[in-house]
Parts: sequence; C-alpha cells; structure tokens
Amino acid sequence: MEGRENEAAEELAEALERTLKVEQEVKEVTEEEVEVEWLGNANLPTEQVLQKLADTCRHATQVPDQVRDEARRDVMVAWDERMLEHKPEKADDHFERPARVSSILERLETVGLSETLLRVPSRAATDEELRLCHDEEHIKKVEESFALLQAEGSDGEEDPDMYWSQGTALAARLAAGCMVEVTKQSFNDESNRGFAVVRPPGHHACQCKAMGFCFYNNVAIAARDAVENGLAERVVILDWDVHHGNGTQDILQEDPSILYISLHRYGNGFYPGTGDVTEVGTGDGRGFSVNIPFEEIGSKGVDYIAAMRLVVLPICHSFNPDLVLISSGFDAAKGDPLGGMELRPDDYGIMTHMMTELAGGRVVVALEGGYSLENCANCSHAVIQSLLGERTFKLRPVSLRPGTEPTIRKVIKQHSEFWPIFKSKEFLLMMKNYFDEGLGRKNRKSMAQQLLEEYSSAFGQDNLLSRRTRQSPVTTRTFPAEKTKADRIESGEDLDQRLEATLQETAAHLRDVASSINALRESLENGEEEPTGDTTAASSESTDTAFS
Repeated sequence: MEGRENEAAEELAEALERTLKVEQEVKEVTEEEVEVEWLGNANLPTEQVLQKLADTCRHATQVPDQVRDEARRDVMVAWDERMLEHKPEKADDHFERPARVSSILERLETVGLSETLLRVPSRAATDEELRLCHDEEHIKKVEESFALLQAEGSDGEEDPDMYWSQGTALAARLAAGCMVEVTKQSFNDESNRGFAVVRPPGHHACQCKAMGFCFYNNVAIAARDAVENGLAERVVILDWDVHHGNGTQDILQEDPSILYISLHRYGNGFYPGTGDVTEVGTGDGRGFSVNIPFEEIGSKGVDYIAAMRLVVLPICHSFNPDLVLISSGFDAAKGDPLGGMELRPDDYGIMTHMMTELAGGRVVVALEGGYSLENCANCSHAVIQSLLGERTFKLRPVSLRPGTEPTIRKVIKQHSEFWPIFKSKEFLLMMKNYFDEGLGRKNRKSMAQQLLEEYSSAFGQDNLLSRRTRQSPVTTRTFPAEKTKADRIESGEDLDQRLEATLQETAAHLRDVASSINALRESLENGEEEPTGDTTAASSESTDTAFS
C-alpha cells in the first residue's frame, strides 16, 4: 500500500512541477557596458538621468495632501464656445460631439475653477501656423469641404469617422489656435502650465489627410511653432490617448527636435493600426518616435505608471526638454465606449504630475479623445488639479497585467540603440526590481506551490513536494494579506488566463488522485483484495494528459 501511495504522490508532484513551467519566469537581463562618451539621442549623461529619474519617482509619491496658498501654481486654460458649432446633424449621433467639451466646462464651473484659472484669449490658427504641419491642399479641403458637400447634396459619410458641419472649419482652426496660444503663453512670467479644452481633436490628422475625428494636428502645430520661433530647442509630446497618434508620428518622424512618445492600445484591428514598437522614426528622427503598445485590453493605471517610470521618464530626462506637451485623450479611462482600458482619474493626475518634473514644470495639455462625458469631466478635473499641485493622487496597488513586462522590455530593447540609459547596469537592476515588486515575485508562493502544499496535507504526505519543486525560484502573483475582498477579486481577474485554466485542471486531477488513494486505503483497511491498479493508473494517465 505504501509503495502505491508514494508512486501516485510522485506522479502528482511531477505533474504540478510541469505546471510551474506555465507560470511567468523572471527573465535574465543582459547587462552591457555603457560607453560613457556616447550619449546617443540624450543631452544628459546616464548618471544625471538616473538621479533625475529617482527624484521624479520620489516626488510623484510625495505630493502634499494640502498645498499652501503661496505654493499653488497658476494654470492657464483656453476654450471657445464656437468650437461647439462643429456638430453632427443629430446631437448624439457621433462619439466626437460638442457635449464632450461642455461636460468639462460645466465641471470647472461646479468646482469653482472657472474663475481661478487664467483664461487665455482664444483665436484661430493662422495659415502660416497650419502650414508648419499641413500642406496647402489639405488646408483648402478643410476650409471648403462643407460647402462642396452641400453643393453636391452629400452628407460626407463616405468616411464614418468624419462629419462636416457649417462650423467645422472654424472650430478646427480655433482648436489649433488655442493650443498654439497657450503654448506661447507658457513662456511668459505669469504661468508655465496650461490646458487647452479644444475640439475637434488632432493627433490622427496627417500632413495631407483628415481622419479619426481630426482635421488639424493641434499639438504638433504647437510644438513646431515653439521650435520655429525659438521658444524651445527640444519639445516632448506625450500622447496617452488610447489610440495611437499616427498623424503626430507621421508629421514629426524625421524631426529630432521633437520627441514623440505614445502609450496606446494596439493589435487585433484596433484603430488606427499603427504604433508598433518598431516604429522609431526615420532619418535624423530615428529614436525620437517611441511607441508603447499595450496589446491587452483592461490595462490599468499601474501598467501605464510602469511604462512611465521605465520608459517615458528615462527617455524624457535623457532628452532634457524645454517644453512638455500632452495629447490628453481620456478614452483609456474605465467605462469609455471605445477604449477597453481601465484607467481612473487619479491615474491621469499621477502621470501629469510626473511630467511636471520635466522642463522646469512647463507643461501644456490639449484635449484629444475620450467619449464618456463623465470621464471627460472627471479626468480633466484631475489633470488640472495636478497642474495646480493641489491634491494627492492615489495609485491603486494591483498587480501588473501579464503582458506589461514583455511590452516594456520590447520597447527598451528597441530603443537601447538610441538611449544609453537603457544599457546602464543601475537602470537594468532597477527595472528588474520594479517588475519583481509589480508582479509579486518577491517572497510569495506560486499558485501551483500552494496547491502542492494543500494536497500534500490532504493526502497525509509530507514529502509530496520534491526538493526541486520546493526550491523553485519561479513564483507568480498572489494576493497580499492586507488587500480587501474587492481588490482580491480585481487582482484575480488580472491573472494569466492560460495559467488559471491549467491550475483549474490541476485541482480537478488532484481531487481525482486523492479519491483514488482514499479508496485504495479504505479497501485495504477493510481487508479487501488490493485493486489491480486500473483506477490509479487511469487517474495518473488523465493527470499526465492535462500537462502534455
């Protein structure tokens, strides 16, 4: 009897050891020596970048709960009611509708910010400003399309993303002009931070094409204008709209004075289909287009913050910009009808605060996408509060999604050619520690190890775990004891589906083996003849099949 039980227990242990291989393993990082004399695209040496990165991450977690009146930052804001005249034939017939801006303005009024923010006079962009990013033919088409469509009796719906109304051309010019003006004003002595509450959005607009609800590329125009007029030598554009800013990348991909970084959802046909990690810019602009493509839906703030800390901030500090512009779409927020992600208003506040550590705090934000009116209001409010420096933002302590680490590692590998910070031993160690923390690898048992121990006890077998399994360094994310039931449920949803399915099968087979052993033990205790082994063999066979 003892031999049969030991044999079944060993088969079970071997099966579970194979389960451990399914779990995510800590990858070894190749640490290459940094050539000190080579700075690549960086303007600052690695040592200074590491120090600035450490300071930024520390400051981002130490925003005071209450800010003294004298410490409060003045923030500019620009909008124009005429932008509401770009509207679909029926008010709710389109995601990009006037109510998006109205919801933000109403929130600012409700919380008493309308009178305290510095209102920048709105204006339309000039032809000269538009030509910084668009050709003459495109500008003419935007100006004349509505009249042409009216004359042709067409509604312009050959592209379902785009619609044209009598107020479209002016609204598009106002959106670009407001962003340019707030950016210019950020270099005066009154305030160096601002928010352009504008529509239509702009980051899909290419040099010669309107697409994705966008007509003129508001942020790219503002960036080019700042450089052309000598206000800034180096500009960073951070785009956290859930859709890749293909237009911004297309316009700026050869320009080394403007660094474009995009965090976006990617793959499985998600619009617009661009933004792969391999798209790094062309010519002199190689390395100045940085794409962080999240291929999993449901990414949360912790995933975006990981990308901020490990990719965005190291590159930005290396670049050492004079100006930061943010293409701020809120369609990655939880509940957006198009995005499929799960960011919260506080997450946008945290990311904004991180960016204020750059360029002496000179940060200008432009509204891009975001199609839940509640999210537009809540997230815009959080961003403005962050620019004001008036509150603390909380990062929800949930585990990173399984795809976050490989995505970030791909980006870092792709851009190590251009940014020497990514070859620094100190950075590589910091990254490893960050993922160990974020994926719960430190001092936690894996699910498979927990199952082994649980069923070892059920079988009365202290030696069910083999020495090799007990010493396995491979672990996976589990739930810290202090988490609430709601957090445990949410974290559980983040576990890798393949691992979860495999472990469920493992549990079922463990129960089968336990039943067989107990039946064998009971029959022998009752003096019955020992079974031929068919039952145990069948259980063992099914266990092996599950892990083949």
